[in-house]
Amino acid sequence: MKNRTAILVILMCATGLPAIAAIPQPTAAERQMIRKWASEAVPLTADELRPLDNVQIPPSCDYSKYVTFIRNQGQGGCGTMTTLAILDILKEKERPYSPDFSYRFAEYVYNLPGSGMDQMKVLRESGCCSETSLPTNYDPPGAAVPSTANYNEARMYRIASSSKPKKPSSVDELKKLLFLYGPLFAIGDTPGSATHEHCFAIIGYDDATQLFTIVNSFGDRWGTGGMMKMPYANIKNPPPTQTSPRLDAFSYAVNAPTPHFAHPYTARVRIQHNTLRRNLTVKLGVEGRTPMVVWDRPNRNGPINDDSQNLVLDFPMPSYANQCWPPSGNNQWYLEVADSFPVATTQTAGVVQEITLVKRLIQGNGACLPIVIRPSASNFQIPLGGTVKIYIPTKRHYTLSLAVDRPAVAKGETARFTGRLDLHLEFSSNNQQNVPQTGREIELRRTKRDPIEGTVVYETVGTARTDGAGRFTINYAPDQTSDYQAFANKPDHTVDASSNLVTVRVGAGTAPAIKKMPRIPRPLP
Repeated sequence: MKNRTAILVILMCATGLPAIAAIPQPTAAERQMIRKWASEAVPLTADELRPLDNVQIPPSCDYSKYVTFIRNQGQGGCGTMTTLAILDILKEKERPYSPDFSYRFAEYVYNLPGSGMDQMKVLRESGCCSETSLPTNYDPPGAAVPSTANYNEARMYRIASSSKPKKPSSVDELKKLLFLYGPLFAIGDTPGSATHEHCFAIIGYDDATQLFTIVNSFGDRWGTGGMMKMPYANIKNPPPTQTSPRLDAFSYAVNAPTPHFAHPYTARVRIQHNTLRRNLTVKLGVEGRTPMVVWDRPNRNGPINDDSQNLVLDFPMPSYANQCWPPSGNNQWYLEVADSFPVATTQTAGVVQEITLVKRLIQGNGACLPIVIRPSASNFQIPLGGTVKIYIPTKRHYTLSLAVDRPAVAKGETARFTGRLDLHLEFSSNNQQNVPQTGREIELRRTKRDPIEGTVVYETVGTARTDGAGRFTINYAPDQTSDYQAFANKPDHTVDASSNLVTVRVGAGTAPAIKKMPRIPRPLP
């Protein structure tokens, strides 16, 4: 036992937050391309400046509210991940709960002959499919190759145009471009990056603090959740390399409208993990159908060694979503989250902070109206080395009990029937609750067999209302041996729940044991 305990202690200690992995650097080809882009940067042309002349901009602009998935690059990839961060924001701004996009798809197309190693060209011509459609996982031998379905999906999510590399000339120009077009593709460096050979996205500004906001591709343990501030002063007076974000060149992109039919059903998960998100397996599905794998322990080895903690991801729901909407007792959706720690323990690996299921309705003016459904609870704990299954909507059914104080009485004597009505809520596989139902009408019925038809019929012999603890009492003097059952009625007198049967024997003799029949929970619509 001591040895087993020692092994467990060692394993538990191993789950402490690991040190941040060495920040990856771009490949030689990427370094050359980034330097080429920067060297080709020119000031904005007169045609590009003209739309900015009359733009009245607010004192702040913040696109970080549209950021969900923080990527973590491996051996290079900063350029592609930056363009995907921009595409994520453009599409999320256009339509809430748009899917986050696959680095694997964009990187594959980027490296095809004829692409010119131009990430913006990939988004203009091919677009990008969702991360869940082609997961970015480089652990299996031979990374996945995009399918025809991936290419078809990608064409729905594109940009219309993008600029050539531009030289930053003023804070005011950058602010106007940010407000007018959206996030900017930046070339320069940041703390921890290669000198003058890194890409990141500028995603906001604030005149009150005199700061831009950037998002990087070094995971969510870099900066503040993967983001950092860049002082306005850095534009005119670039800081020493790698001390503060430095901007050498930039470009902007114009969004292409997304087709109305693109992914009408999407979802979002927000999971805070205590160590590493790559330890998680996440599935979404409906009871009785094959669940969709959302996330499956990717990039545990390399070349992308993902050391991010938290998983926030928007993704298309399974293909059967239109047949199983809205979520209900008959369409019981669930999110299943498993932690891969090798020993199941009572400790917590993390918390599921958000599950959102969405039907996106496109109005006549093209605006998106999301219909949002979430569980009625939040912050579901993930057992370390275990699994939690979260129900959407919450599983609900009534439970009604019935007992009698005297199973045998003389004719004319009163029997006291008591019971309790609860609403049983099952938020998840490890979070359940019974809620006493107050002021509900309970009907006590005697069962008897019709002598002609031979069928069982019910006769009401008493009613009561539940008290603050959900309990009720009905006194009744039986005149013959019978079975009794309680029913909880809705206002329209339909039945919410029925109890077990109890038998009361009338006359002399030994009282029989209370006869009980199993209750069948009634799922609520």
